[in-house]
Amino acid sequence: MLNNSDSIAIGCVQNKTMRNLISYIQSPIAITSANISGTADDILITENEAIKHMGNNVNYMLRSKNKSKYKSSSTIIKVTGNKIELLREGDIKFEEIKAKLGSGIQYE
Repeated sequence: MLNNSDSIAIGCVQNKTMRNLISYIQSPIAITSANISGTADDILITENEAIKHMGNNVNYMLRSKNKSKYKSSSTIIKVTGNKIELLREGDIKFEEIKAKLGSGIQYE
């Protein structure tokens, strides 16, 4: 499940189950998102939606009893040097990110 990009994504996981797993194994985890790049960006919020979309492309899914407070997909930004570009806006708005990071950064 690779794309043709020469970049990586780093996620900040809010899900308590995932955070507990990361803490338990004391190591970062290499995972894919629950969507095929360029498709279904705003619908894969529930486990059932993700299973329907991904089909047999997944070896393992970690189930969680913790309900997500988010209503849309992750916000994705691309950081290159001091330039930040919005790739996809989710529940965390680009304006919130810009407010936290402040000036001295070029936004696109």
